[in-house]
Amino acid sequence: MPHLQRLKYQSALNALGIQTWTINRPNIFNGEVAVELLPEAKMIVITNSTIPFENKLISDILKSIGLSHLNLMIFSLRKIPLLNQAIFSHHHPLFFLYLPIIVKDNQPISDDDLEENAKILSLLKVRKKDKFFEVSYEDIRNKSYSKRELWKGLSDYVDNSNA
Repeated sequence: MPHLQRLKYQSALNALGIQTWTINRPNIFNGEVAVELLPEAKMIVITNSTIPFENKLISDILKSIGLSHLNLMIFSLRKIPLLNQAIFSHHHPLFFLYLPIIVKDNQPISDDDLEENAKILSLLKVRKKDKFFEVSYEDIRNKSYSKRELWKGLSDYVDNSNA
C-alpha cells in the first residue's frame, strides 16, 4: 500500500476510534521463529504430537545412554525447517529420534497426515556425525523388535560419540 494511501486509511480508522497496530515480524504467526539448540543438547526428539518432557519412555532412553533431561530437546515437525541452521552450528553429535504418534484418540491418523509428515521430515538435514532413528511411539511401547532396534541404534550412537 503506497504511503499516502496508508496515511488516509490510518486517519479514517483513527476518526472512527479504531486503534491499529503494526506487526514488525509477521512471520512469527506462521511459526517462523529462530530455533536454538542448547549447548548441552545431545538428543533431539521430533514428533507430530505432544510428548511430555517427563515421559517414561524418553526418561528410559536418556538413562540408557547416560544423558539427562538437560541434554534433551523436543520439537514438533513444524520446527524442522528452522532447526536445520541450528544443527550445523552445534558442536556435539546429536541423536535424532523421530517418534511419530500414529494413533490419536484410538484412531489411526490419516494417510494424508502421514504423507505430509514424511514430506516435512524429509527437510531435516542430519550431519554425518549425527544419528537418526525413526520408530512410532506405539511400536516402541508394544513391539519388542522395535525396542531392540532402538537400543541398538542408541548403543551405536554412544559408541560413535565416544570415539
